[in-house]
Amino acid sequence: MNEEKKYLKISEKMLKPILIGLCIILFGFAMLQLGINIGSNHGRSFCNWAKNYQNNFGGPKNGFGIMPERPFIHNYGVFGEIVAVNGQQVVIHGQDQIERIVNIDANTKISSFRGEVNTANFKINDRIMIIGEANEQGQIDAKLIRIFNRP
Repeated sequence: MNEEKKYLKISEKMLKPILIGLCIILFGFAMLQLGINIGSNHGRSFCNWAKNYQNNFGGPKNGFGIMPERPFIHNYGVFGEIVAVNGQQVVIHGQDQIERIVNIDANTKISSFRGEVNTANFKINDRIMIIGEANEQGQIDAKLIRIFNRP
C-alpha cells in the first residue's frame, strides 16, 4: 500500500512539468502556424495584384511578362500620394514606387489632422496613409484612411 502512494506522489510531481512542456510545444506550433498564414496571405496578395495589374491599371491584356524589381508589396496598407480619385476608389502611388487601388466603403474611417473628412476632400498629390486588407483583385479594401498635410 505504501508503494502505491509513493508511485502516485511521483506521477503527481511529474504531471506539472509535463503539462508545462506540452503547453510550450503547443504555443510553438501556434506561432509557426501564424507565421505560415501571414506569409501565405502576403504571397497571395502579391499574386492577385500581379495577376490583376492589367485590369486595375489598363496595361496589356497578357500582362507585362516581367516581375517588378521589388516583388513583395505591402498587402495591409500603403503610404503615398493620391494619383487619381474615382468615386469610391483611390489610386495611391506608394513609397515602394507601386501604384495601388484602394476601395473605400461606408465602414471606412477617414480622418486628417483637422478632423473627419470624406472622399470629396481628396485631392491629387495629397499624402495619405491607408490601412486595410487585400482583396482577390489585388486591391486594398480600406479600413482606416489618414490624410496628411499637402507637400
